[in-house]
Amino acid sequence: MKFITLLVAALFISISGVSQGDATLSAQKITAIDTTWDGLGIVFTFREGEKLEGCNSNQVLIKEGPQLDGILAIGMSAHFANRKVQFRVHSCSDGMMLGKAISLSNYYNPPGTRFTIPSNLTKVTLASLIDPNSAGVFIITVDHITTLRGAVGETGTTGATGPTGSNNGTRIRTGNSRATGRGGVGGVGLKGGTGGTGGWAIDLAGFSGKKVTILNIGSIISGQGGMGGKGGTGGTGGRGAQGSKGGVGDRCVGTLGGYGGTGGKGGPAGNGGIAGEAIANSEDVELVLAGNSILSGQIGNMGTSGNVGTTGAVGPNGYYCWYTPQDQK
Repeated sequence: MKFITLLVAALFISISGVSQGDATLSAQKITAIDTTWDGLGIVFTFREGEKLEGCNSNQVLIKEGPQLDGILAIGMSAHFANRKVQFRVHSCSDGMMLGKAISLSNYYNPPGTRFTIPSNLTKVTLASLIDPNSAGVFIITVDHITTLRGAVGETGTTGATGPTGSNNGTRIRTGNSRATGRGGVGGVGLKGGTGGTGGWAIDLAGFSGKKVTILNIGSIISGQGGMGGKGGTGGTGGRGAQGSKGGVGDRCVGTLGGYGGTGGKGGPAGNGGIAGEAIANSEDVELVLAGNSILSGQIGNMGTSGNVGTTGAVGPNGYYCWYTPQDQK
């Protein structure tokens, strides 16, 4: 991508409108710069100053093109606020002056290696695109059609299953009634793990000791935190008491084992992870951010509660025997 290095930043526009003779305005103090105006180019606004006859406007539109690329546009946003820029205008349309800016490099011509991140990338390890040892100063552009977004954090781990409920011992009962010893309730499942931290959008590993200016015309967004883990399954209920075993005689009936214990409650859901840092490994980098603000990803969603544990097994059946009265005579 070309970048303006000469004193004249000339970009002529062919837009239908009322033709006027070229006029060079005196240097105007810039009060606002819109780099995405209606998708056409960059609009400079100044509070006071000259106006091209017939335009009645304090705005100049410069269409974006080969000589006025995104790097310069966002550079102007960062560096030209409240400064003076001179314009040569040649026509107007709908009250807006159309023209070019001159002598821009007097204000914005920083040294450094310039690189525009390809718009098809969604996150970037910068050292894989440009050699960190090739220069000491880098100007990196994220253009208006590029969105860099960190990866979503990993989902938290599932909580451990709760302990099994206790088994009841044998409860002897007369006759064929069921044993009263129910198994113990299963333990509550453990809480799900916290979701992982969201990922980075740009990694500056390898640029330690360098000056890196990131001109963000597009979007840089840190990764969303991971979803919390599912709560652990409740423990299985304990086995019921064994049916009674007792008595002697010529008549016997079965006795029923006690009911199994209730399954434990599912564990609570894990918390969502925190959003990541949009730019990683910047601690030892002289980092300058210009243009659009960096956006933070969202905190991860909570996980889901664990399932209720399985009901315990019914205790084994037993028997009870006795003699008939006539047998005892």
